Amino acid sequence: MRTWGVVIGVVLLALAGYAVLPREQSEGPVAQEAQKESVYERIMRTKKIRCAYIVWPPFLGKDATTGKMSGVYYDILTKIGEDWGVEIDWAEEVGAGDRFAGFVTGRYDMICAPTGYTPQRAAVSDFSIPVYYQPFYLYARADDHRFDEAYDKADQSDVTFMSLEGYMGESVIKSSFPKARYLALPNLSTDVDVLLSIAMGKADLTAAETCMAGDFIDRNPGKIRRVSGKPLRVAAGVIPVPMGQEKLKARLNTTLAYYLDTGFIDKVMTANGLSPEKVLRVAVPYRLTE
Repeated sequence: MRTWGVVIGVVLLALAGYAVLPREQSEGPVAQEAQKESVYERIMRTKKIRCAYIVWPPFLGKDATTGKMSGVYYDILTKIGEDWGVEIDWAEEVGAGDRFAGFVTGRYDMICAPTGYTPQRAAVSDFSIPVYYQPFYLYARADDHRFDEAYDKADQSDVTFMSLEGYMGESVIKSSFPKARYLALPNLSTDVDVLLSIAMGKADLTAAETCMAGDFIDRNPGKIRRVSGKPLRVAAGVIPVPMGQEKLKARLNTTLAYYLDTGFIDKVMTANGLSPEKVLRVAVPYRLTE
């Protein structure tokens, strides 16, 4: 009887000790993770979406004097803010090459600027459904016709490409022309810097989206031209969100799908000077006919 009494006493002491353990010790790391606030939950609690952004007109513009934002992504995010009942905080301007870094440190909740997805980017970010598609073509100096209908001639070691570090055009160039020489302009340079470099003969070619390059050609006639040939790639325009934030991505995707179905995004594109000839629209599954 004495032995059983000792055993029971030890068990009771152990249970009592467990009961007074700190909460994090008794529940363990799995329970701690379950209690962690998600990005979406924080947005709903603070009533604010913190946006990182890249100035890239007409998709996103910023007045140098007033700081006022404009463009396609501004209009879409403003509408999201109204429909979700939250404020849009244009929290941080980022470069093309380091845009995803703030997801790791939690500095912002979305990248509210033109972005395409790639297998490499999928390692550090998740993405919304596409809101548009953008064809990429080759662009050369206005007097350079070497590569018309002959893209294979561009994949040579004596041909120099240029693009922005971290820009989708960089991915297009490296995957399509692996033998060519490649020069990257540093983070926070602009698309105009690349196209001016082509016009000045600092490189032979670049891969660029039609609306951006077309706008440059309209403003600077006789400087560069689109190389004759098919698109190198048709890239989706999306909104990046942090990895693993399924609640945020689900509501964002439902909202964007609604905007596509109701024609809101098409109207936003048109209002910002982006006709279907400049930026390809996302095909909706059903459209009413007259």
